[in-house]
Amino acid sequence: MSLDPRVLKAAAQRYGLQPAQLSSVEGGHFTHVFEYRLGGQDFILRLTPPNPDVDLVSMGSMLEWLAFLGEQGGPVARPVRSQAGKLIETVGSLDGVYIAGAFEKAPGVLAENMTLADWDDALFQLLGKTLGGCHRIARDYQPARPEFRRPEWDQ
Repeated sequence: MSLDPRVLKAAAQRYGLQPAQLSSVEGGHFTHVFEYRLGGQDFILRLTPPNPDVDLVSMGSMLEWLAFLGEQGGPVARPVRSQAGKLIETVGSLDGVYIAGAFEKAPGVLAENMTLADWDDALFQLLGKTLGGCHRIARDYQPARPEFRRPEWDQ
């Protein structure tokens, strides 16, 4: 599905950008993903098209969670606030509402671009250590809004 240029322009403006500053990148499955550079740092702008499986509460809770992990030194792609100070923005279109979010660009490569040989014991140990660190940080997490409450580990 192609992206209406008006949606891209409106989303870019929410982050103080012009569409010409955005370069489309691979990944994102059904989302539209763009890279931009600002102040010598790389960022990602993700536009999620209208989708019955993605809503503002679930996306907002995820971004708040990532922001908390990042603020505590967790190894995550930290969300970037819009010009209005929001972690999540919406852009209306004829198709419905797009959800926009921006992030610091994480170093490395996309998992789908890795070879089978790349998925070795050292990588899985690093993934386990990383998740363990996030779990340690998560013990202190209290959502700012009740509807952002994350499911318990066994839910």
